[in-house]
Amino acid sequence: MIGTVLTDAYGFLAILSGVILLSITIWTYQYKDEQGALPFILILISSAGWCIFDGLVTFSDTLFLKDTFLALKNAFVFILPAAWVMFAIQFTGKTEYLTKPVKFVVFGGAVFFIGLSITNSFHELYIHPTYLITEPVIQHGTERRPLYWVGYVYAYTLIIGANGLLIRLGLSSGSLHKKQILLLTLGLFAPILANLLSELALFRFYNLTITSLGLGVWGILLAYVFYRHKLFNATPIARERVISGLDDAMIVVDNMGRVTDWNAAAEPLFSQSPDGQHLADIAGDDLLSSLSKVGLSLDTGVNGGPVGDGSGYVNEKANNVPIMVNGEERIYNIRLSVVLNKSGQTQANAIVLRDITELEQKRQDLERQNERLDNFAGVLAHDLRNPIGTAKGYMQLVEKNNDNEFISRVTSAHDRMENMVDDLLILAKQGADVTETRTIRLDEAVNEAWNHVETFDGTLHIDTDQTIQADPSRIANLLENLIRNSYEHAGEETTVCVGEIGDGEGFYFADDGPGIPDENRDRIFDYGYSTNADGTGFGLNIVKEIAEAHGWKISLGDDDEYGAKFEIRF
Repeated sequence: MIGTVLTDAYGFLAILSGVILLSITIWTYQYKDEQGALPFILILISSAGWCIFDGLVTFSDTLFLKDTFLALKNAFVFILPAAWVMFAIQFTGKTEYLTKPVKFVVFGGAVFFIGLSITNSFHELYIHPTYLITEPVIQHGTERRPLYWVGYVYAYTLIIGANGLLIRLGLSSGSLHKKQILLLTLGLFAPILANLLSELALFRFYNLTITSLGLGVWGILLAYVFYRHKLFNATPIARERVISGLDDAMIVVDNMGRVTDWNAAAEPLFSQSPDGQHLADIAGDDLLSSLSKVGLSLDTGVNGGPVGDGSGYVNEKANNVPIMVNGEERIYNIRLSVVLNKSGQTQANAIVLRDITELEQKRQDLERQNERLDNFAGVLAHDLRNPIGTAKGYMQLVEKNNDNEFISRVTSAHDRMENMVDDLLILAKQGADVTETRTIRLDEAVNEAWNHVETFDGTLHIDTDQTIQADPSRIANLLENLIRNSYEHAGEETTVCVGEIGDGEGFYFADDGPGIPDENRDRIFDYGYSTNADGTGFGLNIVKEIAEAHGWKISLGDDDEYGAKFEIRF
């Protein structure tokens, strides 16, 4: 009596396990177009068939029905490992493994053993009935034939191979996929353990196997993985080739806004380990703002997933944006690829961020060089033409009137042309950034520059003994042009002062002249701009170019103590 109750309970639980698996199958079917979903559905169906027919074997009261249901159960037994292999190959993106020999072993073996089990009553090459059991339920005692054990090894070989693919992917994937794969593979040990205990006669339940109960446990775990970890939201695709091998930072975000994968180059962009978290919770405001510029806006509200800006997604967008990384501003080119499923719905967003800081710097340098070339052309076409025309006019007057008073004016025009050529040559050399510097005493550099410029009756005051890192020849050009600028605008008796800003933050250069009018302050560093009719307009532009080539910033200071004051900060 007790045996009957227990076997009936087992049959009920086996059928219940099958029903649970079928329910998950129906639930999963809505994702049938996703990568790996169809083999997964087949896994659920085969597991459900295994459980249901195992339960029906228990409830059958005739040997014919028992043998029929047993044959059908065994058919589903061999569908399961073949479907598991297909799921592993598709889920990991290893479709290159599906060669003709592999297809023959997987599908050919499944068909062979299914046919062998269904037709066993005719040849008994699979299992051989040896005696009749009547209590607690009627059934055959059986002898496992050699082909039975061959099929057993075949099934477990496929399962172990498929698990190897999944585990390999899990070890190299982001946290979310690690959890998915860990739960899938560990959960499979429940039916495997139950089957091994039964087949090796370590645990028998009234001569019945308990594999169905293990499959029921696995089914519940599958439902958890499917629902909680969104199994098919963004399946990994050959990660070690697509993500790990990239020098660029790459982040994969599923349609719930969670980071499902990333590579080492992306880690400095996060405030903490992504670990399957929502991107908006671990990324800085500048990164999120930059992503919104290229079409990916993350909503942490009800849905928590990427939302559009009203214009819809475009499969490829690119933009160059500044992002702070470890306290340093870097320029990234962001490319957003929207991964669509077969139904045209967004499945995931692959974000590739290429650090183009150095490339952008070179581009800006090239633009400045091109701008200088354009300016040079303007000087040659216009500015040099004026003193040349002046010199020609005065020479004609000399020839016509035989008056030598115009000779000095011709000489002055030639001197202005010579100064312009000298300044143009200096400007042409200031395009590249300074790559080699030396430690230089600022007071010594100022004194040397003072001696190289005609300073008339001027006075120099140096109130610093600081040292700076600079290119000697270019810092000399910078100081000489500042000194020359003071005497051109403040007169021959001007006083020049050089001192330190703050605690070594930079230095200032000032004179006691009339200063720079407010209306001219915005243009004072412009190329070719000068308030002196005889000036070339290149001096302060040369100063600005040299400062920026060193990575310094130059600006006009506001100080009532001086006339013009230039501040250079490191």
